[in-house]
Order: sequence, then structure tokens, then C-alpha cells
Amino acid sequence: MQALDDLHSEGATVVVVTHSDDVARHAQRVVRIADGEVIEDSKGGLGMPAVNVGGQQLPGVTPKDIGRIRMTDRLRDAMSSLGSRRSQTAGLIVAVAVAVALIIVSLGIGASARAQVSDSFDAHANREVTINWQEGSSSLTVADAVRRLDPLVGIEHVAGLADHGESEVRARSTGDALAVTLRGATDDVEGATSTTITSATRSTSTLSTGQALVGRSLARQLELAPLELSPAIEVDGSRYTVVGIVEDSARYPLLAGQVILSEPDAATHRSAATNEIAIVAESGAAPQIGKYAALALDPIHPDGFVVTVPVDPQTLRVEVESGVQVTLLAFTALAVLVAAVTLANALTMSVLARTGEFGLRRAVGARPRQLAGLVALEAAIVGLVGGTGGLVLGVASLLIFTITQRWLPVFDVRLAPLAVIAGLSLAMLSSIMGASRAARISPVAALRS
Repeated sequence: MQALDDLHSEGATVVVVTHSDDVARHAQRVVRIADGEVIEDSKGGLGMPAVNVGGQQLPGVTPKDIGRIRMTDRLRDAMSSLGSRRSQTAGLIVAVAVAVALIIVSLGIGASARAQVSDSFDAHANREVTINWQEGSSSLTVADAVRRLDPLVGIEHVAGLADHGESEVRARSTGDALAVTLRGATDDVEGATSTTITSATRSTSTLSTGQALVGRSLARQLELAPLELSPAIEVDGSRYTVVGIVEDSARYPLLAGQVILSEPDAATHRSAATNEIAIVAESGAAPQIGKYAALALDPIHPDGFVVTVPVDPQTLRVEVESGVQVTLLAFTALAVLVAAVTLANALTMSVLARTGEFGLRRAVGARPRQLAGLVALEAAIVGLVGGTGGLVLGVASLLIFTITQRWLPVFDVRLAPLAVIAGLSLAMLSSIMGASRAARISPVAALRS
């Protein structure tokens, strides 16, 4: 403008066509044109009289009003711009939807996994109490020990297991002999040891005199006849009827290769080297049972018993849940970061591809902040649509995953509006680079290129 002033002072007549009020203020005469009609002609700077447009008297325009656009027009412009680039817009929406879906799935799986961990602890690991004692440390038999534990509150299943060492076992039908471990058992063996036992009639957990349980792998080695035929075995020459097969045992897997007799029958062969009581406690009762079990067995010499109580379930549960949560949150953060970078790059490339459009907008009067606002508004629309789509996709994926894993799906409904907000925020943050790039586009350079 100083250069133009210098030319004018030397006698040149300078005519400047501009949309900028700042430029117009340098002129001695300003002619304002709107819709092809002269609405103002003043000298000595920019005047702001009221004008008549289309027969309607309008108030004078202030510098603050120049370039103001109604929000409805902004939205219409943004929607039109997005609609003109449908494939690109769809790609941006999918990027936001996938990012939001990953957030929903990660948080949902985290909550569902925590619930599953809690259920598993309540159902299994924190309920098993074991009591051991060696031969000579106490004269108690496992049957006597089970009876003394009966007054303790919180015991759901209890059984006694005594290890009577190796015995010679043969199937009476084949005559083959094997040296296997002989167990003496009492009370609820099936429930207390988490063992699956099958029989010809029903599951057998309490043995009577003359009856035996045989592990599945041992039964195969002995070529034992089907249970329907009431097969028999000989243990050190004594005959016992096999009434059940130990299919598997989650707590004592070695039972699948052993013979189990009632404790009185097993004691007739040899004394027990070690004795063990298996207890399944009610939920939360294991620490209390572990504290008083030895005193209940022998109040005078409780040190002769080794009581094994599971790790404090609350502490271990919190550790496991925290590990799961940290892992999923790290995965979520990485997914969001990748989505943000991808979306920012896509929006920036979109702005670069529209350099000519933005240059034309600048040439007809759009200001840098208006172009930046247009890019941000387009990103906001993409974020809202993508966030909503991501919410639907994430919930559907969470349901599919938890159902296939047979978990109880856990989803906080308060995450629903947050998912849409997350999509909006992600798109808006990703648009900063593109909006800044759009605001810096030079109309002259853009139109020339």
C-alpha cells in the first residue's frame, strides 16, 4: 500500500479492487458494490451510511460485520462440500468409526474380563483349602479329621485322601498286574477334588467296603471291562468291585492313574504315609477356615498340620484385573493414536487436493479463519457421524466376542454419549493441521497453479 501511495503522489491514478476493509481505508475515495449495484460512494475514507437494497432499508455495515456468515450457511456449505467428495468422506467416517469402535471394544472387553476374573476366582481358585500331615505327626485318620472339621462354618465340600504307597493291581479279567499308587478316600471325593467320576448308574463320590474307583488311564492299561459288567480288580490279592471311573480331576490330575478305595479298606494293606484333607469353601470363607482348621483338628498340637490357603483373592484379583485393564488401555491408546495420525493425514491431503477451491474462496472474499472454520466444521460432521457408527459397530463387536467366549457382556451405558463425543473430539483434533494449512493458502498462488 505504501508503494501505491508513492505512485499516486507522483501523479498516477490508482484503482484497487479489494474485499479488504483495511486496504480500502488507504484510498481517498471508496465505492462499495453489492450484487452489481453501487450502494455507497464516499471520499476521504470508508463511510458507513444506511443503504437501500431491494427496496429495504438496511443498517450500515460495520467492520465487525464484514465477512460474517450465518451458521446455517456454514452448515449448508460444509454438507455440500462433504457431499461432493463422497468416497473421501466415507473413508474419513470409517476411520473415525473404527477408532471409536476399538475404544468401545477395548473398554467393554476390559469390563467383561474383570467380571469374568471375579467369577472365576469366586468359583474356583480362592475356595480351595488343603490340609496335610505326615505319618507320625498325628494319629488322626482322614476319616477322624473330616469329622473334627465338621463344626467349621463355610465348608461346602470336604474329603479325606490318604496316600498308602504303591500296590500291585491287576484286572481279574486279564490277569495283567501293575504297580500303582493306592489312595484311601472318605466323604465327598467328587465335589472336594473337582473330579469327574462316571459309573454304570450314577456318579459315585463316597465309597463303601469292597468298592474301588479306577483312573481312566489306568483302566485302559488294565484293559478293564465296561462298568455295566461290574468289573473287578485285585489289590495285593484282595478283590474289589470297580464302581466308577475317574475321568479327570482339575485339582488332583494324578488320580487318573491311581486306585481309590475306602479308607478302611486301604488301611488294611498298609498305613498311610501322608494324609490330606481337600476342602472347597464357600465364597469368601477360605481364609477363616485356614485360620482355625489346625486348631479344630488338634487344639494341643496344631503345628503338626500344614494348612494351605489360596492367595488373598482380593489382592490377586486386583492384580489380575489391573494387568488386563492396563493391557487393554495401552491397546486402546495405540489404536486412537494410529487413528488420529491417519485421520490427520487424510484431512491434510484433502485440503491440499482442494487448494484451487480454497484459493477461489479467498479470491471472492473468504478470510483465512473462515476457511479454517470450514475444514473444522467438516471434520466435526465427520466425527459425529463416525462416532455414532463406531458406537454401533463397537457394541455389536463386543456382543459377538463375549457371546463366542461365553462371557457375560458388560457395557456401561454412560459410554454411549462419550463414544460420540470421542469421535467428535478425535476428528476435531485431527483437523487442526488441515485447517491451519487451509488458512495459509494464498489465493494468487492457488489460482495461478
